Amino acid sequence: MVEEHLSKYEEIIENKVDFDKYPTFGNLDYFNTCDITYKIASRLFSMNKDDRSIYAKLIIELLEIECSTIGLYDYKEEVEYYQKQTGENRWHTSIKPIDGYEKTSKTVYIKECGPEGIKCDVECVDSDIDFFIQGVFSLFLDFGIDISSIINSICDESSILKDICNGAIKYGKRGSIEINKIRKQRNPITANQQYDTIKALLNAAGWEGADNTKIAEFVAWLVNGSQTYIRQYILSGESRDRDKKNADSMLIKEKFKLIGMNYNNGEIKKQ
Repeated sequence: MVEEHLSKYEEIIENKVDFDKYPTFGNLDYFNTCDITYKIASRLFSMNKDDRSIYAKLIIELLEIECSTIGLYDYKEEVEYYQKQTGENRWHTSIKPIDGYEKTSKTVYIKECGPEGIKCDVECVDSDIDFFIQGVFSLFLDFGIDISSIINSICDESSILKDICNGAIKYGKRGSIEINKIRKQRNPITANQQYDTIKALLNAAGWEGADNTKIAEFVAWLVNGSQTYIRQYILSGESRDRDKKNADSMLIKEKFKLIGMNYNNGEIKKQ
């Protein structure tokens, strides 16, 4: 996700705005980072208590490798700016002197992009990565996992994960609560609802079925989900009770009405 975001440097350079000294990368997709955190949470819920610490250690080891090899920024630079307060916690900034603006400076995280090594500001991306990792660490703390001991066993003193861990411990569940708030606002579709919808569309096209492994691979690709989860928990047996299955069916029926189609118990017909 991060590497793909940074690969779009040509677009960033082309769209540089005058009030930034360097072309500036915007934020990562917040919903995507929330989805990753929720996938980790779902996996933790499915594990017994002893396995959760092992899984958390695996995640932390992967984060440590990524943080040490991704090369997010090349160096930091102090940049002179001029600013004026325009509201509570709101400021207007300029790289050129303006009457009434106060001279100041800020640290910019520089990454040299492209064959010409054009300086770009990746501060927003760096901040988003820290916030994402802190959210994951807060999640581990919610499950009672001793992440301090895990980090001390695999990271050296210079690791950024130690500072992020201290922040997660200090601020507790704040990150998890914020992610949960966003998740509720999105009212996400469930895996069962996704598969019921896809299956109905395939059946309407004359589909005659396929091996569960292949179906899981196809559905996971289509919805950006987990192939293993879809095969084990969606295709291998109905886990919903009658009321939940009927509720899902009614929701799908309402969604198909939006495009002039009638859905009923897995079948689609024109209205």
